Amino acid sequence: MSEPDEQSEKPCEPCRGTGKVISNLGDHSREVTCPWCQGGGVRIEGADAQQWRIEQDRSTGSSVRRQP
Repeated sequence: MSEPDEQSEKPCEPCRGTGKVISNLGDHSREVTCPWCQGGGVRIEGADAQQWRIEQDRSTGSSVRRQP
């Protein structure tokens, strides 16, 4: 039997293991799924938080408008 991966035992630091973070995008704050752990509460090694958001937006058909 293999030993558990040490990384998988640590909670995601940005969300403190909750799987949710507060986004201040737009004109108000809202709770969103943590892009570093994708809601699992354990940080995914090498996760690109921005890329995950782009893929999530494509699947839901929403878009993020950036201000100049």
